[in-house]
Amino acid sequence: MTTRTAVPATAVPGPAVPAGISAVADHAETADQAGPADLDHAVPRTGRTKPGAHDPRPPLARRERVLLRLRDTTDAPVVATTVALHHRCSPTGWRRLDWADTGRVRFDAVTGQLTVTALVAGEPHELNLPDPGGARLAAVIRERVAATVLASSRVPLDNGTTALVTARRRPDTAEVLWVVLLPDGVDPTDPMIQSRTDDAIRILRSTALP
Repeated sequence: MTTRTAVPATAVPGPAVPAGISAVADHAETADQAGPADLDHAVPRTGRTKPGAHDPRPPLARRERVLLRLRDTTDAPVVATTVALHHRCSPTGWRRLDWADTGRVRFDAVTGQLTVTALVAGEPHELNLPDPGGARLAAVIRERVAATVLASSRVPLDNGTTALVTARRRPDTAEVLWVVLLPDGVDPTDPMIQSRTDDAIRILRSTALP
């Protein structure tokens, strides 16, 4: 299954200047492989669990493994796994953001505030973490997000700017997610934009994807 989504320039990780983004090529790990950020291990599970709002364990999918466990300044558990970031937000329960859907990551070392936004619209995950936990978690998040990137390519646009087309792979299902990063003010429904980004996707699919 292949999914495509278009996102504004402000949603991507890093400096996110539309005309100044470097193309990246990497290979994602599958969910049952250990990565360099493996710091902890989850108890094996036969399927996704459904803990309650006050359960210290997040709902994990099959073969999803814990990399890092922390508690924020309110003593709420925060868990990074091979697949996603989990944060318990009582009384609503656990929030989950998959690495393949993660956009920008910001960490303020002075205040300890970590802000993680999704590629699509939605409330960001805002965590306040004691030092050095926040820096460690930010590093794990950036490493896991980078591991989902398979390939990317710049696409020149008529106004002199560029779009960025990126293929990401979900580590738990191997689904490929095509992310089209557009400069501010560019209409994602413009037929010319769609045609050029579709061409870039076809080229990457045939030449860069395993």
